[in-house]
Amino acid sequence: MYLKLKIPQLLCYLAFLGISLISVETLSQTKGAISGKVIDAELKTELPGATIQIRGTTEGTTSDIYGKYFLSLAPGTYVVEVRFLGYETFTREVTITDRLITLDFSLSADVGTLDEVVVTAQNLGQRSAINRQIRSNSIVNIVSKDKIESLPDQNAAESVGRLPGVAIQRNGGEGQKVAIRGLSPRFNSITINGERLPSSDANDRSFDLSALSSDAIQGIELFKSWTPNLEGDAIGGTVNFVTKKADKDWNGKFRYLHGYNGQQQEFGQHRINFDIGNRFFSDKLGVLLSANYQRADRSQDRFGGDYNVQADVNNQGIEETFTENINLEDRLETRYRYGATASIDYTFDRGDIRLFTNYSQTDRDQIRRRRRYRFDSRRQEYELTDNQTENVLIANTLSGKYIFKNQLEVTMNGSYSRTRITTPFNHSVRFRENSAFENTTENFPDINEIIGLARNDLSRTFLQRARSDEDNIDFDRYSSQVDLKLPIKLFRSITGKIQAGGKIRIDRRVRDLRRFQARETDQIVSIAGADDGSQFPDKNETQIFFSNFEGDFVANSFLDGDFFLGPGSGNVNGGHLSERLTNEFFR
Repeated sequence: MYLKLKIPQLLCYLAFLGISLISVETLSQTKGAISGKVIDAELKTELPGATIQIRGTTEGTTSDIYGKYFLSLAPGTYVVEVRFLGYETFTREVTITDRLITLDFSLSADVGTLDEVVVTAQNLGQRSAINRQIRSNSIVNIVSKDKIESLPDQNAAESVGRLPGVAIQRNGGEGQKVAIRGLSPRFNSITINGERLPSSDANDRSFDLSALSSDAIQGIELFKSWTPNLEGDAIGGTVNFVTKKADKDWNGKFRYLHGYNGQQQEFGQHRINFDIGNRFFSDKLGVLLSANYQRADRSQDRFGGDYNVQADVNNQGIEETFTENINLEDRLETRYRYGATASIDYTFDRGDIRLFTNYSQTDRDQIRRRRRYRFDSRRQEYELTDNQTENVLIANTLSGKYIFKNQLEVTMNGSYSRTRITTPFNHSVRFRENSAFENTTENFPDINEIIGLARNDLSRTFLQRARSDEDNIDFDRYSSQVDLKLPIKLFRSITGKIQAGGKIRIDRRVRDLRRFQARETDQIVSIAGADDGSQFPDKNETQIFFSNFEGDFVANSFLDGDFFLGPGSGNVNGGHLSERLTNEFFR
């Protein structure tokens, strides 16, 4: 049999053969290993990112986010040096055999005597994060759990947004999605313990981070460069949330935060978190349970406008910006967020097994009233939208790691996650007044002049559009992954690792959208009810007017009195459209 290979294919084949021979030779060697934790001698807390180095060689490793490390070595006697920023270097001589040696290191803070002392402070956990960033072989930013707990962030998006190169997309003043290095959120990957979460958006694959509570997070890892072990469809970057594990001995934590909303002038802002955990069977089995609840008022007054630029028709180098439309909006919105997590892990000599499960739900109740001065088309509009949404995240991950012959590290992960976005109802009506402005010779009036030119004739303001949506989106994701990692040593001063792996991911997305929509030209009055005693017109009527939906809502102190939501002319902020009558209209 004759096989013809091109030069690039031949080089790849020879490289693969060489790596395979090195791997076989490496596995055939007798190896020992040391493993354990690096902790603070006084506080007994883990030190992630500590460097464990063999003196006089290039062999070494760093502790992970839980302070654990594993280092494979040939039999012999070595001097181990442990370094951590702000701590004294720990040195110890160790004799390695063909067995695994458990060795924990306790580091003490580096204290020196100086003539002048300048007192500064840095959170211990964030100092650990800085160590991990320095030692990482990729572009990564890390936020520790201590830093997360010390900040008044409402959700995980707010915590990620504090990192460099990250911009937050907000909704109602609250962080929702992140853009990394200027790329849209749909180009980024969001993972929990390395497992990607399904999309929570109806239109793209982005994920709403406001569904995650920052109270269940051990640390945040932001990867801005691609490595083979990360998701291949994350162009912008990957945000990985590492969840908490139980500490030694019974311990629990309760936090309650209370706030005041100046917009609505109320104290009804609550955030509660509770967790409890312990380790059993000589600290091998850990169990951590947590629960959280939050209520936040995201109401707001909004002003917006559409603007245009007049071309320089006289060649005088002057362009004039003018207003085309004015948009005023009063939004009443309350968000409820609650959830629970459970983390169970079992640690043995050469690996561990971990199960993590999370349930979180965010409920949003929103009523939005708008007034629009459409000067470009000479009409004025009033709108009301009343909707409720439920956003549910279920995430389950099972992961395990084992090291064979003190060398070959095998990591296996399996996960099932689901997002469910439910909109039980989304009712909206729009009323329009045509020919809504007085005649003027001014081509480009300013904002106040446009408002002054409005006729505000509610007797001619009719129902132009009505729409009702019921939307349900389910996104299920199953994944399974196996990673192999093998340390190698070439000659005396060159060390490295060979990594390989594979992943299977199955996605299932279903959307059921039911929409009713009618406009004036569709004889919208046909759905307004018959002679049933309601205040809506009879089917024989030709139009429905603003007065049929007028309620008693008043937008108090709208935009501090600079503008008025109406309806009608003058300094009026009510009564505006009624949400009760709007909802009855669609029944």
